[in-house]
Amino acid sequence: MAAINHSTMQLKALPVLFIFFLAGLIFLVYSSNLDGPFIFDDSRIQNNPQLHVTDLSLHNLIKAGFESSPKTRPVAYISFALNYYFHDFQTQGYHLVNICIHALAAILLFLLIRTTLGLEPLRAKYGPHTWLPFAAALIWAVHPLQTQSVSYIIQRMNSLSAMFYIMSVYLYARGRLASVPGRKWLLVSGAVLAGLLALGSKETAATLPFFIFLYEWFFFQDMDFIWLKRQVIPGSLALLAFMLLVLLYLGTNPLETITVSYSNREFTLSQRLLTEPRIVVFYISLVLFPYPGRLNLDHHIIPSTGFFSPTATIISAMILLFLVIAALASAKKQRLTSFCLIWFLGNLVIESSFLGLELIFEHRNYLPSMMLVLLVLTLILPILKHSWLKIVFLCLVVLTLSVWTFERNRAWNDRISIWGDSAAKSPAKARPHNNFGVALKDKGRLDSATGNFKQTILLDPKFTEAYNNLGNTYMLLGKYDEALHYYRRGLDISPENPLIHVNLANTLVKHWELEEALLHYGEALRLNPDYEEAHLNFLSTRRMIEARKLRRQ
Repeated sequence: MAAINHSTMQLKALPVLFIFFLAGLIFLVYSSNLDGPFIFDDSRIQNNPQLHVTDLSLHNLIKAGFESSPKTRPVAYISFALNYYFHDFQTQGYHLVNICIHALAAILLFLLIRTTLGLEPLRAKYGPHTWLPFAAALIWAVHPLQTQSVSYIIQRMNSLSAMFYIMSVYLYARGRLASVPGRKWLLVSGAVLAGLLALGSKETAATLPFFIFLYEWFFFQDMDFIWLKRQVIPGSLALLAFMLLVLLYLGTNPLETITVSYSNREFTLSQRLLTEPRIVVFYISLVLFPYPGRLNLDHHIIPSTGFFSPTATIISAMILLFLVIAALASAKKQRLTSFCLIWFLGNLVIESSFLGLELIFEHRNYLPSMMLVLLVLTLILPILKHSWLKIVFLCLVVLTLSVWTFERNRAWNDRISIWGDSAAKSPAKARPHNNFGVALKDKGRLDSATGNFKQTILLDPKFTEAYNNLGNTYMLLGKYDEALHYYRRGLDISPENPLIHVNLANTLVKHWELEEALLHYGEALRLNPDYEEAHLNFLSTRRMIEARKLRRQ
């Protein structure tokens, strides 16, 4: 009896050991980027005064959450406000919170998979004590594809939403298994709260009700179609709730909102819909082979213009169609395979369909890849007949992925390394060269910066920001004529840009061309009446003109 109790205690202790090992390894592989700076869209933290909370109060936190843009992500913004209160702009605190969120997401993934494999439809095949949940959570956690969601500070919105999302599904599953009514409703209430927090972190959590419904049907109702027919009213209410969410995010005129979202894009709605299958297939390839040389903050994707332009468009569409058919066809006999495929594809729908977002970003795979990793393991492990082979396989995969993640994180250590990496991997894309130039300029490497700005203009002659940056760099070099030239070229392309008007005016003042400078300060104020620098310089320049007139008299 003592031996049995000892064995039982060991089995109960294993999940705790797994969790500690999982968290420890995550902190180890991400420790190489604790000092990483704010990068790219992190400016939404730096330049948002609502987040700069110096007096910790409920009022200030609510203001930070609901007066930041977009207003649909208050939970994430409140977390940034708390970071600012405790750490100001010291990025170590922000990175540490991101790593903690990632570790908690991995732990919850382990618990969810462990619970799921112990349910009736899967228990006989996988057993209650299989090490598959730990292997899947571990591989997902150290996978290099997750670095953009963890090391890129602003993408806490993404990882935080996914963490609450997986928490919601897990609490729902535990609630369904609870035998005590009070405990059941407490867990289900926790699932609802976690779902709301996920939705308040990022809009992509809108798929959660569908996947909880699917989870219930797949694993608790044994795909009973009679039960499904009885869910017409609840399903209709869920659909109504989804439509209300759509109206909340897209406004009362969703079609107009979608159309406007393409106004500043270099691709159309039809081109995006044609291109996304190629990108989703590329995402799958990154899950399967995430070598750091394939990872990029700013991938260069040429939009598809037809099913055969390029040919990869139709091939990718056929691959995705095959996966959808496979998911539906295997649902009854291969329940886990079907659920994992639907999870991966379904959680990419919002950001990989009709909205006028950027074509590609790696962080979009954070939530979808959770179950895709599990699916890949369920396909590979049966091939390895011996337990020692499975252990060796897991060790090699985890070691390789951990080293690659540690290496990839080194690219996030400073702006020069991440944008230099991106410019090298996307040589024909203008934006990485421009941002690389800014990073070089900020470090005083002005000659190299001008080269990257000129390369940006060569790739995209209408890239206004590059003209402004080139003008700023020439100002630092003391080459005022060159600065004037590029500021004027920037205004030729974008005459409504108040920043370039001010920079041009500042340069004109140095040339004592005060009257023309005054005109540009005035134009900047017309475009942006709250532009403080333009206002102060306008008054200063006007006084200089008046003083010069007095001297001439």
